[in-house]
Amino acid sequence: MKKFSIAIHNIPSYFIVSRKKRYTSMNLFYSNTHWSVRKGVVDKAKKSLALFIDKKLFNKKTKNKLLIKYTYYSSKTTFDIENRLGFWSKVFLDYAKGTSLIKDDNVKHIGAITYESYYHKEKEDILQIEIYDIPSKGHIGDTIGEDSV
Repeated sequence: MKKFSIAIHNIPSYFIVSRKKRYTSMNLFYSNTHWSVRKGVVDKAKKSLALFIDKKLFNKKTKNKLLIKYTYYSSKTTFDIENRLGFWSKVFLDYAKGTSLIKDDNVKHIGAITYESYYHKEKEDILQIEIYDIPSKGHIGDTIGEDSV
């Protein structure tokens, strides 16, 4: 199984859109937030991802379904984990789909998505994204090769 890894340091917890602080949370999509504000936050989030992700990663070829593991290291304990990681998962998959690595974000190409979170005493929040190419026969623990970006 191949593993591709991305570490994003100082991941933003909010963006300023329409002169207001807009938090990176799934609540943005479930509240009555105007579509242009949602689009503004998502566009800024994709730009922030682009600063940390080497585009060469998306040229990697995979043959099997993917397992995507998101690990969030937070300096705060006040946010709901599914809101923060759900937001970044959605933004990452929308950013990456259509590439050789992630052809689409549907069940044909993505076998599993997992979330983990940890509190740490650093000042910055960190998002770690690991992408595993899962062999059709075998287990997640069986490693064929590993690449890091």
